[in-house]
Parts: sequence; C-alpha cells; structure tokens
Amino acid sequence: MSQLFSSSFSFRSQWMLIVVFFIAFSHMGVEAKKGGVKAQANPAPELVVHAPTDGSTLVAGEPITFSASATDPQEGNLNHWINWHSNVNGWLGIGGEISRTLSEGTHRLTVHVTDSDGNRAQQILTLNVTAYVNQAPTLSLLEPTYAATYYEGDSLVFAATAGDVEDGDLSDSVTWSSNLDGFIGQGNGFSGALSVGEHIITAMVQDSHGASVEQTTQVTVLALEVAAPQLTVLSPIAGNSYDSAQAVIFQATADDAQQGNLNHWINWHSNLNGWLGIGGEISKVLKVGTHRITAHVTDSDGNRSQSIFEIIVAAGATVNQLPSLSVASPLAGSSHDSGSVVTLQASANDAEDGDLSASIEWVSNRDGLLTVGGYFQTTLSDGEHTITVTVTDSDGASRSESFSITMVAVQNNGGQATVHWVAPTENTDNSALTNLSGYRVYFGDSMNNVKAQSVWVDASNTQVTIDGLSQGVTYYFSVVAVNDEGLESDLSNVASKTIQ
Repeated sequence: MSQLFSSSFSFRSQWMLIVVFFIAFSHMGVEAKKGGVKAQANPAPELVVHAPTDGSTLVAGEPITFSASATDPQEGNLNHWINWHSNVNGWLGIGGEISRTLSEGTHRLTVHVTDSDGNRAQQILTLNVTAYVNQAPTLSLLEPTYAATYYEGDSLVFAATAGDVEDGDLSDSVTWSSNLDGFIGQGNGFSGALSVGEHIITAMVQDSHGASVEQTTQVTVLALEVAAPQLTVLSPIAGNSYDSAQAVIFQATADDAQQGNLNHWINWHSNLNGWLGIGGEISKVLKVGTHRITAHVTDSDGNRSQSIFEIIVAAGATVNQLPSLSVASPLAGSSHDSGSVVTLQASANDAEDGDLSASIEWVSNRDGLLTVGGYFQTTLSDGEHTITVTVTDSDGASRSESFSITMVAVQNNGGQATVHWVAPTENTDNSALTNLSGYRVYFGDSMNNVKAQSVWVDASNTQVTIDGLSQGVTYYFSVVAVNDEGLESDLSNVASKTIQ
C-alpha cells in the first residue's frame, strides 16, 4: 500500500509540474504541443506605397504627391503613422498622403510605419529628380496676312492663337506692336488702323515662367490720294468794274472730300491792296486800279486750290449787287425716310433784276441737278446729300448756299449700333476748343464709303445709337467734331460692327 501511494503521489507531482509549466508558458505567449513549444507571433502592419512609383522621374521644385496605405490586424488603419524620408531632403512628413517638393538628384525614399507593439513595415524606393525645364509657348499668326496692302484709315484685324503646356490658352495675352507705330494692342481678334508706310508687325506672348515667343508679319498702308478742295468764286465777277467808294463783296465756297465745308479758310489777296481777309464772304474797299485778285484755300493735308482773276476799281463805276438767297426747305442736317417726298423751297431777289426765285438751281452731289425754280417736290436716293442752291443775276453775279440732308433707308427688322467717342478738348494748333457745336457720326457699308450716311449729335453727348441697320451687313463708323462755324475736324479712327 505504501509503495502504491508513493507511486501515485509521484505521478501526481509530475503532472502538477506539467500544469505549472503549461501555465507559465501560456503567460509567455507560447503553447506546448506534442512535446514541442511554438511561439504565437504578432505580425507587422501591411504597407502599400501608391505614389510615387519606384524608379520614376520627377521634376525638381514641382509639388509631388506621396501616397500610401497601412493596415494592421490588431489596430486597423495606420495611415496616419506612415513616415516619409529622403536621403537628400531628410524627413518629409507623416501621413497617408502628403505633398512636398524635392531637390534635384537621386533620392532614396524610405517609407515606414510601426504599430504599437513595435512591429515595423517599410519600403525603399529610388526616385530620379531632374531640373525643371519650362516649355516655351506656341504662337500662330492669323491676321493680318503677310504682305497685305491696306489704305490709310482702313481697319486691320489682329488675330492669333497661342498656347502653353503649363498655362493653357494664351491667345488673349498676345501683345502686338509695329516698328512704325509702337504698341498696337493686346488680345486676339481686335481691330485698329495703322499709319501710312511699311509696317513690320510683331506679335509676342509670354508664359507664367517668363518664356516667350514672337512672330512677325509685314503689311503696307498706302496713303489715300486726297484731292484738293473745290473752290468756286461767286463774287466779284472777273472783268467787272466796281466803284471805289463802295465796298466790294468777296464771296466763294470751298468743299473738301474729307473735311467738308472749308469756306471759313478761304483767303483773299489783291496785288494792289495786299491781303484782304479770310472767310467765305468778306467786304473790302479797294484802291482805284486794276486788281489781280487771288482766292485760295488749303486743307489739312496741304492740298491747295486757288482762283486768280482781275477786276477794275474806278471812281463812280456802276457796281452790280449780288442777289439775295433764302432757303426755306429742307432744313440743313435733317434726315428723311427713304422714298419720302422732300420739299425744295427757296426765294431769291436782286437789286437790278428783282425776283429771281424762278432761276434758283438745286443740285445734289449724289443725284445731280434736281430742279430749277423756287418750289419743287422730289425723292432722293438713300444716303447723305450735299444740296447746293445757286442763283445768278443777269450780270453773272451769283450767290450760293450748301447744306446736307440724309435719306435714311427704312429697315423693317434692322439692327442697331451704339457709337462711343471721347470729347475733344483742343484744336489742331493745341489751343483750347471753346466753340464746339456738336458731332457728326458718319457710317457706311465699306471703308471707302464710310461717309455714305451720317447722324448729328449735339455737343452734350459722346455716344449715339443708330437704328435701322441691315442685318448681316458690316458697317464702318467714324466721328468728326464740328465747331460753331461749321468746320469739321479730321475723321476719327474707323470702327466696324457686323449687325446680327
């Protein structure tokens, strides 16, 4: 019995030791199995680098996106503990996605994450970072075309396309200049006029990094052949005799194709009395003798017209008086609808001949001779008409008046255009402009016909809306300032608009 008990005790003691060992190993995280011991390991996080890729080539100075994800079986998402390190730039930051720039060179990029048990996962990538090379923009000229010819006052279109790899479309940033006129403007598709001469046009565009490109083209702008003003002397009559005791009336008209009425610039000169005065009508008492009279006028382009004739001034000579002329209709500057009846009405009298109304002559610069007489009703062609009314007495002395009216084409569904301008402040001699009367806005359907029609605008306005324009037609507009003597300035630059 004692031996059996002893053996039994010994066996239990040995079993208890096994239990103790099992418990001890359990606390150490291991398991006894079939006489062996196996450790239960806590795995490291799983790390995946998404960007940049190993071996990729990047650009120095440009932002680079660093992206990776990390998961752990025990702790879940560890993206926020991902560290980024470069052997060239040092520690870059921490997180699942960061953005940094790298300096030029070969970078050994280390990406790692560690869980709370100290288990670490990492990846090492090689990156090649090269110096930044900016691409220059591209530029293509569309208009004006090379070797194109224009005339003075023509409106040229400046158009180009420009693009850049980094900045995209740069067409609106193109700047234009001329070797004759300097800076022209900026943009794509704008219009403007150039001075007379051969122009080398340069278009240039620059990107945000300072790289630029330019293209050139060449155009020629020819001067218009400007005719001299048309000068007509009405009085005195060549060869007539005048009384030295009475003032001689000097009267003439001067019209210029570009500047209109130049009566106020007519100069009068006598070889005996010298300079007599300036204007469309003056009076002067002359010395006895045969006078060689010179009347002349010069436009702003330097084109001169003159008339030379002789008159005799004697004591007690009989002097023929100029007839009087009064125009009642139409009103100067008035506008009339296309096809409407226009009334021509005027009266004329002469000291020697009496009533000369029946001898009044009406002439339009567009339609020619309209009628002869004091009253007539007619229709005129569309556009602006310069009406000249003239009466001549039996001695050949004439009096004349000229004025403009406009026949406006009526459009059932026409468009409109609004014209703006800047009010002038000086005369051409740089003196202050104090006698501005208003503006005349000319317009037509071509550059060569810009004065086909016109509207009058008073001096208090610097814009006008013109209605009744034909759809689908491109109109050209120009403005002149008019002083209280009726003198028109030079035409402004010409603007155009296609009526939609």
